[in-house]
Amino acid sequence: MSASPTQVPGAAAFSNGIADYSGDYTDVDAQVWLDHFDRFCLDRKIDDDSVRKARYFKTFMTGAARDWYNALSPNIQKDFDALEAAFLAHFGDLLKPKETPASRYQAFLDAVPVKKTAESL
Repeated sequence: MSASPTQVPGAAAFSNGIADYSGDYTDVDAQVWLDHFDRFCLDRKIDDDSVRKARYFKTFMTGAARDWYNALSPNIQKDFDALEAAFLAHFGDLLKPKETPASRYQAFLDAVPVKKTAESL
């Protein structure tokens, strides 16, 4: 029997009190994760150091999020403000529902007024 705990599928991995971010649909919302990261940086008194925040940021990226991070230009990787903007642009709408033909049809039905008939009263 192993002394280390096993990772439960779908559960967040934690590193120094903050969940790693994998960038898949099971992750928390990107803005919520960034809020947690900001508190993490505030606790460690690095919230006003863009370069250090950017270095810490990359340590919490795993899976698809790590691949995304590695594809960024070095200038973005080193500047937290640019990194934060790129992160939200890429992962910000991950949990938002995508428009589909069915959702467009439902929006049309919702917009068209329905005539009342004597039978429906």
